[in-house]
Amino acid sequence: MTDLQFKTNTNLPDLLYTVAFISVPEGKKIIDSIPIAKELFDFPQPLDLFTTNEEKGHEVRAFQLQNGYVIITSLYTYSFFPSLQDFENALNARAYWAERHRQYKPQNEARYKKKVDEANPRLRFWLDIDGHKHTYWEYQGKAIEQFLKTFVPKTRTQLKKTIVKLTDEAGRVVYHFVPDHLQLWLFPSEDEFDLWLAQPYISNPAAIMTDRVWQGRNPYGADILNHKEELLQQLADIAGIKREEIQFGKGGHGPLHLALEKLIYNDGVANKLFLPLTIYLGELQIAWYGGEWQLQEAPLIKSWVPIVHFQGYDYDIGSQLYYDLLNPDDNSFPSIATVLWSGKTPIPAKLKR
Repeated sequence: MTDLQFKTNTNLPDLLYTVAFISVPEGKKIIDSIPIAKELFDFPQPLDLFTTNEEKGHEVRAFQLQNGYVIITSLYTYSFFPSLQDFENALNARAYWAERHRQYKPQNEARYKKKVDEANPRLRFWLDIDGHKHTYWEYQGKAIEQFLKTFVPKTRTQLKKTIVKLTDEAGRVVYHFVPDHLQLWLFPSEDEFDLWLAQPYISNPAAIMTDRVWQGRNPYGADILNHKEELLQQLADIAGIKREEIQFGKGGHGPLHLALEKLIYNDGVANKLFLPLTIYLGELQIAWYGGEWQLQEAPLIKSWVPIVHFQGYDYDIGSQLYYDLLNPDDNSFPSIATVLWSGKTPIPAKLKR
């Protein structure tokens, strides 16, 4: 069985809890070795407090194992608690911080925000294993209702409880999150839809978040760490600053952050920034707190992922920065140094074990 590394969260003295975050494949191994006693229902707070923005709309479930552990299953990560009380404390703590976040009113709301492409519908793309772009259209809100008035479906297939697939005479495919009208994706053809659906991070149960973020983003393969200076120059060019303005000392990230705030973020900008900014923040992590670069093979996506090995952990800084900074679905843009980890608890949830 996987050796769980539990950590105690002490941020709220009245709601202490111990938790371990592990990948979905490792979580399934534990469930196989310790059978489920029962599924848990009727929670004091919504269970989706355990999800990230990327996981919204996907099912979250809670189970108690026969040894008393409680496990929360989400799309990319399993959360283990050694007892029901730990789980309840964690759920209440997340509700507390969610409410504090809703009430927070910054003095200058323009700071720590980024401009995102707000077109509706919005042209988007995803990358295949070879790094090739595949486009689709994303509709949200009222644009969904307007689109469906003109879209005449030829077939309708219920893919999941909350997802419907529609096709029309022209061969276009609609992927529609039905209950909440969260979003609707329009693919140009059945072949393009099937190709997207067959991606390892969707179709393979062994896939982890790293596979989903890194697929198609590393053209250098295992040689990437020999291209650090080239990538740092790319970062300066994208940001519109001089290479010497990219500094690694404490506070030296300021000019770069201000330059990046001025960009309009969509899939294209996020993709251009991803690799150069991963290298920069990895160098910053090592300069500020220590650690060393290492390469991890990602066989599902036929690639290599540069990580920072620090205090016994493998830190996938690329995945962390994508969701915290580059995600074109979110306009928050905290200081780029927030993705660094000092080694103190709490350990970032996205650290890959």
